[in-house]
This record gives sequence, C-alpha cells and structure tokens, in this order.
Amino acid sequence: MANLVDGKMTRPGEVERIAEHRVCATSLEAADVQEAVMGTIPKPDDDSTSSSIDAVRQAWLAAIRAADIERLAALVTDDIVVVHGTGRCVRGRDELKMDFGNAFDAFWVEQGVSTAGLVVRGSWALEIADVETKLTPRTGGEQSVFHSTTATALKRQSDGSWKVGRVLGVLDSPLPGAK
Repeated sequence: MANLVDGKMTRPGEVERIAEHRVCATSLEAADVQEAVMGTIPKPDDDSTSSSIDAVRQAWLAAIRAADIERLAALVTDDIVVVHGTGRCVRGRDELKMDFGNAFDAFWVEQGVSTAGLVVRGSWALEIADVETKLTPRTGGEQSVFHSTTATALKRQSDGSWKVGRVLGVLDSPLPGAK
C-alpha cells in the first residue's frame, strides 16, 4: 500500500525512512520533560562519575566560548544526534561540525548551564539542564537571549571517559523573532 508524504506517493517502508530523518514538533513544555524524567529517579551515587560528566560540560562550554569546532567534535560520539529546540535534527559528527561552523560564522555564542538532575544507568548518563544561550550577531545588531531545557545522553567510552551521544533541546519560550 502506498502512502502520501508531503503530497507525494511513497512506497511501503519509505515512510519509516523519511520519518527517521524528521523531527516532529512536540507540545511538551520543558518543565514537563524535566519532571517526567527526573521526578522519580535517584541521583547517581558515584561522585567521580558526576565529576567526570561535569568536566565534559565545562569543556563543552569553554569550546563554545572559544568557537572551537574541533574541541566540540572531540567531546561527542561518532553517531551524535542533536535535536534543536526548533525541531531541526543534526546527525553525526561531520554534520554537527558544519552546524557549529554556520552558527559561529554568524554569531558569537555564550551559554550558561545549570544542571537540574543526572541519572547514570550502565554505560549511559542522562543529564537534564537549564540552558541560557546568548547569540550576538558578528555583523552587529542586537543580542538574542533564549532559554531551553536540554536532555543530554552521555555515553561512557571504553577508556572510562564520557562523550555526548544525544541531545534534545526543548525551548522554554519561542526564539526571538520567531512567529
């Protein structure tokens, strides 16, 4: 049976392939996501794990401030997936580097992060954080500030280090200038 996607007929199985490369908007509020994920799960016991993940977060923020794409790329897994608060999806390290390159060409970027919770299960850690992002156009103009909640899944590597594997951003309010 054929399906209709964006006004075009598709073959069976193609809808799943198309859906894999799309992100649907969600009506979940950031606070709902945080409460649902963190409300009933205990915090990790291992201080060294928390410290290691904190070090990754601090290295990430320093690389953002420095607009250092290579340092950011070193902090992620090869199969990184980032779903921006706008619903746009970035897959893989090369695509992420391109995404950062575009952002850093257009803006000076500053981020502040406040961790709301951290859960570690096996080789994965899930961090929920409140994020403030400031974008200042390199060509001049007014700075934009927006707030989001992120769910970041970090994967423990074979050497015991942690790398960012998945990021889901949920905007707390519309982006400045968005309709």
